[in-house]
Amino acid sequence: MYNRSVRDSVLGHMKLVDIKKTNISYFYQGLQENGKSYGTVTFYQKLFSSIFNMALDNGIIRNNPTKRALDVIEGSHKRKESLTKKQQEEFLSYLYKQDRDMYRKVAFLIGTMCRISEFAGLTWEDIDMKNRIITVDHQLLYKKFDGEKTGYHITPTKNTHTRKIPMTEEVYKVLRELHNYYFILHTEHCVDGKKDFVFTCKSGNLLNVASFDYELKKAVEKYNETAEYEIESISAHILRHTGCTRDAEDGMDIKVLQYLMGHSNTQITNNFYNHVNEDRAADEVANVVERRKNKAL
Repeated sequence: MYNRSVRDSVLGHMKLVDIKKTNISYFYQGLQENGKSYGTVTFYQKLFSSIFNMALDNGIIRNNPTKRALDVIEGSHKRKESLTKKQQEEFLSYLYKQDRDMYRKVAFLIGTMCRISEFAGLTWEDIDMKNRIITVDHQLLYKKFDGEKTGYHITPTKNTHTRKIPMTEEVYKVLRELHNYYFILHTEHCVDGKKDFVFTCKSGNLLNVASFDYELKKAVEKYNETAEYEIESISAHILRHTGCTRDAEDGMDIKVLQYLMGHSNTQITNNFYNHVNEDRAADEVANVVERRKNKAL
């Protein structure tokens, strides 16, 4: 088990005392991207939790980094937070003025609900500007395959399904802007025959979960300095769930949303509708209470 999944991962090259929650979450995301079930991920969570608890009891570490490490994993029974409408609007408005590169990435991820690995692997060959369709049939992973060094590889999507995602107006504008700057922004990277990647890091390097989330968190830190609606937690996964939540709030058919998200079953998608209904109920109760107060005045 250790040789199969842990040894060649980031965790396998780290000292116990240096491992943070983000490292463990990234490891879990890698397991899922490589086809491991949620049950397998929870097995590792229980195993790691026991190991770190033992280290905690012996004074080797001060806290257990496995706490809430499962929160970003699809299939988790815990609720995954999304940006509120006000956070989303203010953050996008800020990025549009202050960080156009990150604005394009955030707007695209929310508008398409792509997984970060799918987003990183998109090439201009996958973009049909005339018909406003994005084809998602592969992903870009940064990992080590048997007998090879750690590096970028193209693999099928998580569920090996091809999705045809219609562009929203905002997504279309983002891609049109990128295409206009193609000769400035494009890179010469070629991975397993794929080239002309649509999105890259600010440095021009290819994207992966860690590099994107690092840039995103830096952008949020600057945004929070002046924000009215601060953002406590952010990741590519939260942006994906934000897009799903907005569509669920607008009443999109659950089967359509399942298809766009690339979920293997409707149960995962249905969780968003349950959460949206809970939020609506809470908001409506608060509104009723406020109206009653106003009537009493």
